[in-house]
Amino acid sequence: MAQARTRGDFPPLAPAERVEALAMTAKERGLYEQGLTGHVHGTEDQVAGQLERAIRETGADEVLVTTSTYDREGLVDSLRRLSRIVRPPERDRDDGPVRSLDVRQPPDHTTRDRRGREA
Repeated sequence: MAQARTRGDFPPLAPAERVEALAMTAKERGLYEQGLTGHVHGTEDQVAGQLERAIRETGADEVLVTTSTYDREGLVDSLRRLSRIVRPPERDRDDGPVRSLDVRQPPDHTTRDRRGREA
């Protein structure tokens, strides 16, 4: 991403270790570090905790997951592990909709309006 922003070049994705070892200008390194901010990553337990925290803090009704890697087998493994920590949404007949994604936590059954306020 840093190369794309500074050189207009979109090289093929490379292993993280190779990218981190690249000689970068201060601007490129800054863009690289900035691009990592806010990403969810880690073990299944770490990812579950990070997703739950993000959902709780934002009041999100749904979560969109995007990922990209040079390693297609790693991508499939990552998506499989993600699917193990996510369960389908639950419906409560009396309280209306709940979050579209619950991560290893029982739903809190709090409904929110479009501005994130409790309804």
